[in-house]
Amino acid sequence: RLLIAPYIQERNGIRQLFPCWDQPQLKATFNISLKYPMLYSVLSNMPTDTKYPYHTNYSHLFHKYFYITPPMSTFQIGIVMTEYQSIKINKNITLWCDCYSKERRQKFEFARRIINNITLQLKSEFGGINIPKMDHIAIPNFPQDGISKWGLIFYS
Repeated sequence: RLLIAPYIQERNGIRQLFPCWDQPQLKATFNISLKYPMLYSVLSNMPTDTKYPYHTNYSHLFHKYFYITPPMSTFQIGIVMTEYQSIKINKNITLWCDCYSKERRQKFEFARRIINNITLQLKSEFGGINIPKMDHIAIPNFPQDGISKWGLIFYS
């Protein structure tokens, strides 16, 4: 299972998350925190700052705080809640996928090597990548391939 907020395809999807002027020239910093069920992983534009267990009478949750974003347009905000497995590419780059079978795991291991090689080439060519983390998320039958948000890239 996977939840992407705001849904990427919708032109004004971010307005469902919070009221805003969704104009590319208007930029702000965002301090994102989420409460979510413990069996999921949650991703956003920035790395995790802190994560705490949060228990209520009815559920066991985590409360996760992300680092504050640099100034960005609201359409670049992305939040993902998933049960996908993570494959660490390096300290700052992770591939998230539905790779529970051995065959799928092997295919994503190949993708991991490709992403790592591309990252190394870009660092060599351009001197570094100035994003604190990057999550690559492979979503079967996703309607749009190669969509990205700050720190998040989605693949079909």
